[in-house]
Amino acid sequence: MKKNRLIFLSAVMTLTALVIAALILTNLLQTEDSNGIDIHTEEGVELRVDFIDVGKGDCILIRSKSHTLLIDTGYKDTADDVFNYLDAASVSEIDALIITHFDKDHMGGAKKLLSQYPVKKLYVPDYDKDSKKFGKLLKAIEKNAVPVEYVSGKKAFSADNIAYSVMPSGVSYDAQLENDNDMSLLVTVVNGKDSYLFTGDIEEEGIRRFLSNSDSSYDILKIPHHGRMENNSKALLDGVKPAYAVITDDDEKGADIELCLLLESAGVNYYCTSEKGTVTIIGNGSGKYCVKTEKTGSGRN
Repeated sequence: MKKNRLIFLSAVMTLTALVIAALILTNLLQTEDSNGIDIHTEEGVELRVDFIDVGKGDCILIRSKSHTLLIDTGYKDTADDVFNYLDAASVSEIDALIITHFDKDHMGGAKKLLSQYPVKKLYVPDYDKDSKKFGKLLKAIEKNAVPVEYVSGKKAFSADNIAYSVMPSGVSYDAQLENDNDMSLLVTVVNGKDSYLFTGDIEEEGIRRFLSNSDSSYDILKIPHHGRMENNSKALLDGVKPAYAVITDDDEKGADIELCLLLESAGVNYYCTSEKGTVTIIGNGSGKYCVKTEKTGSGRN
C-alpha cells in the first residue's frame, strides 16, 4: 500500500511539473519582453517595420511576406551600413523605394543603392527638378533603368493585402523659402487593424495641411523632422492619436525636450534612435505590436 501511495504521489508531481512547464512555454510563445510589451496577437498578415539607425536621417524598411518597401535611404556616408542591414535581412531587391524629399539625410544614399539593388518602382516628390541634388538622382535613375513616378497626387497600391498610399503634403514649393522639408511625401500603411503614418520632415505648414485633409488616426507615427517641436505638434498628436512613435535623431542633436514631454503627457510610447539604435515594430493586423530595439537599458522607452 505504501509503495502504491508513493507511485501515486510521484505521478501527481510529474503531472504538475508538466503542466507548469506547458504554462511557461505558452507564456514564452505569447510574450516577447524586449520592451515589456505584450505581443500576443491573432493570426494575420505579418508586417515588419525597421527604423534603421542612420543618425539624424531616415531609412525605413517595411517588409511583408512577399513585398519589400524602403522609405528614404539615409546619408551617402551611411549607405554601407544600410546595405549591411539589408543583406543581413536577406533583402535582394526592393519592390518600392520612396524618396520623401531631396535632403541629403533622406536621399544621400539613393544613388549608390540604385546601383546595388534592383528597384522595381521609385516614388519621388514632384518639385525642384532643376536642383543639382535631383540631377544626380536622375542620372542614377536613368543609368539603372528604374521606373519612376512623380507624386503630385495620392498614389495607392497594395501588396500582401496591405494597403499603401503615397501623397504630397499639399504645400506649394517656394525656392526662396527653401521649404523642401514641407514638400515631404507622406506615406500611410494599413494592415487590418494596424495603421502607420510616416511624415518625412514636414514642418508647421506641412502638419497644418495634413490635418486639414485627414481625420484618420494611426497607431504608429514616425515623428516629423527628427523630433523638432512645432507650434502645432500637439495638434498633430491630438489628430493622429498614436499609441507608439519613433523619432529618428542622433546624439549630437536629439529630439526637442518640449516634444518629448508632450509625447509623455499624451501617453505615447516613443523611441528615439539616438538612445535605442534601430527600432523594429512588428504587427500582424490585430492592433497589437511587438517593439524591439537594438539597444536596451537606459532610455525613455
